[in-house]
Amino acid sequence: SDLLRKRSPEFQVLYSQAAQQVADRFHQARERFLDGLADKPKEKKPHKYLSLVYPQKGWRLSNTRQVGRGKDEKRREKARLHLNKIVFFTLVLHRDFPLERVAQVCVKMYPSGRVYVVFLVEETGTQQES
Repeated sequence: SDLLRKRSPEFQVLYSQAAQQVADRFHQARERFLDGLADKPKEKKPHKYLSLVYPQKGWRLSNTRQVGRGKDEKRREKARLHLNKIVFFTLVLHRDFPLERVAQVCVKMYPSGRVYVVFLVEETGTQQES
């Protein structure tokens, strides 16, 4: 990821772990090609990346507040997601989750311009079969 960030100024604005995820994606695509499972990977320009994964750090939530009711009459929360060195988004949180157990944050932008954020939360302990 250091080489990627040195060669491309567009990638210098990314948090280091997000840049590492981009490099890992390319490495996995190359491995699939070498194993005969996929076509040759094409170089993607930075503006063509429609999703970023923040594995541990580089993001934070702020300004969490209650907003009006949704169709199911439940109160919703809005929050602001800050991605270090890039931008912030205002989100509608559809579920409650413990922030301290978030393992990854995936930000996905669709061609329509809509942005979706997925929080991957680790479970505490394992469930035993009865």
